[in-house]
Amino acid sequence: MENYYVNVEISGGKLEVNEILILLAKIQYLGAVGATCTIPVVVDGDGSGQLRFKTLETEGNLIDNYKLEEFKNQVGSGAEKMSDHWIGE
Repeated sequence: MENYYVNVEISGGKLEVNEILILLAKIQYLGAVGATCTIPVVVDGDGSGQLRFKTLETEGNLIDNYKLEEFKNQVGSGAEKMSDHWIGE
């Protein structure tokens, strides 16, 4: 498998950015040991969970390319359960 690289800038409160780094460390660990695990993530978007992400060294912010229409509709209808994201096979 060929690696794909992207540099991402994360901005937000110190505690919230630290939680993202912990989440990334957990994902990296699972890949290193070859384990499958569900990691729950709760985002309080009207509180301090207002994080911002920006890709660096790219033409525009790659994150903006994901329109997320279905997700936006789910959030707008008050749904709390969203689809899972599989990282890996």
